Amino acid sequence: NASSEFVRSRAAWSLGQLGEQSEAAQLLLDLACNASSEFVRSRAAWSLGQLGEQSEAAQLLLDLACNASAENVRLRAAESLGQLGEQSEAAQLLLDLARNTADENVRMSAAGSLGRLGEKSEAVINGLLDLARNASDEFVRMSAAGSLGRLGEKSEAVINGLLDLARNASDEQVRLSAAVSLGQLGEKSEAAQLLLDLARNASDKDVRDQAYGALKRLLAQEEGATAQA
Repeated sequence: NASSEFVRSRAAWSLGQLGEQSEAAQLLLDLACNASSEFVRSRAAWSLGQLGEQSEAAQLLLDLACNASAENVRLRAAESLGQLGEQSEAAQLLLDLARNTADENVRMSAAGSLGRLGEKSEAVINGLLDLARNASDEFVRMSAAGSLGRLGEKSEAVINGLLDLARNASDEQVRLSAAVSLGQLGEKSEAAQLLLDLARNASDKDVRDQAYGALKRLLAQEEGATAQA
C-alpha cells in the first residue's frame, strides 16, 4: 500500500546517504516506475536526482518525464534529469510542462525550476520571456519572471522584457517579480524606482510589503558594495 511504499522510499534514500548508492538507485527506480501512489513515484523520481547515481537513472527519468501519466511525476523526473547533468534535455521537458500541462501548480513549479537549472540557451530564455508575458496564469508569469533573474542572463532582450513587465504587467505580483529580477541582473537604479513605486502604490498590501522588503535588501547590497569599494 501507499504507506509501505513511502517507508520503502525513505529506506532507499537512507541507503544512498550511507553510501549504498547503486542499491538505493535500484530501489528508487522500481518505486518511480511501479509505486501505486503518485506521491511516492514523484518522491522517488526526485530522490534519484539527489542521489546522483547516473548509470540507469537518466534513461528511466527521461522516459518518466516524457510519458508518466501524473504531471507531478513528470515534473520531478525532469528536475532530476537536470540534477544528473542532463540540463539541455531537462530544460526542454520543463519548458513543455510550463507551457502545456493542465495543472497550474506544475506549470508554476516547472517555470521556477528552469531558473534553478542554470541552462541559458536561447530556447530557454525565449521560452521564459514568452511565459512571463503570455501565460494564462499569473503565478506562472511571476515564476517565469523570477527565473529570468536567477539565470543571470543580461541580454538586451531580457532586460527590455523585464522592464516592460515591471512597468506594464496587469498583475502586481508579476511586476514585483520582474523588478526584483532586474535588481539581480544589475539594473539596480531602475529596480529601486520600480520597487519604490510598488511599495507606495500597489493595491495589494502583500505586494507593498514584499516590495518594501526587496527594496531594503537592494539598498543594503548597494551600501555593502560601496563600503567595499
